[in-house]
Amino acid sequence: MNKETARISKEDFNSLCPFCKSRAIYLFGEHAMPPHGSFRDSDDPEEDVEEWRCAVCFRSFILF
Repeated sequence: MNKETARISKEDFNSLCPFCKSRAIYLFGEHAMPPHGSFRDSDDPEEDVEEWRCAVCFRSFILF
């Protein structure tokens, strides 16, 4: 089943899983990615994002 990953700005993040509201979340990885909705040949700079996962519902979300 393909679940869409939630994208949350770091300023709006409240340290809770956006799906089940659990505090049992952990940082899964950090990487740079093209800006949301742009093509690879775009002149827009890549954004640094953090991928987090929930230990309760096992869903992931991205902070940008």
